[in-house]
Amino acid sequence: MNILKLPDDMLEKFCSSEMNEMHARALLMLKDHNELQQKLFNEIEECGFTGQQAVELAQQYIKDIPAKTPITNLAKSSSKKLTNLKKKWSKKNMVQRKQCRKQLQDLLNEI
Repeated sequence: MNILKLPDDMLEKFCSSEMNEMHARALLMLKDHNELQQKLFNEIEECGFTGQQAVELAQQYIKDIPAKTPITNLAKSSSKKLTNLKKKWSKKNMVQRKQCRKQLQDLLNEI
C-alpha cells in the first residue's frame, strides 16, 4: 500500500504501466527528493529498467545527494534571511535601514 504515497500523476502512470512493487520501492526511496523521483520514473519508462535495476539506481541517487551538515543548514537559513532583507530594503526609511544593517551584521557574525 506504500505505492499510494507516490505523487498522483506518477501513481496514475505507474498503475497503467508494467512496473512492479520493486519499481515502487525504488521510487519511494526518493520520496523526499521529487526531482530525482521523477527522473528515476522517466528513466524506468524510457529504458525499461527492471525493479532491481531501479532500486540500484535509486541507491546511487541517494549516495550522490550531498549530506546535510550544520554548515549547509546555516547557508540555507542565511540565504533565506538575506532574501527577506533584500525585499524589505527598498521599502525602508533611514531608521529602518539602520535596523536592517544591524540584522545583517548579526547574520554575518553568526557565520
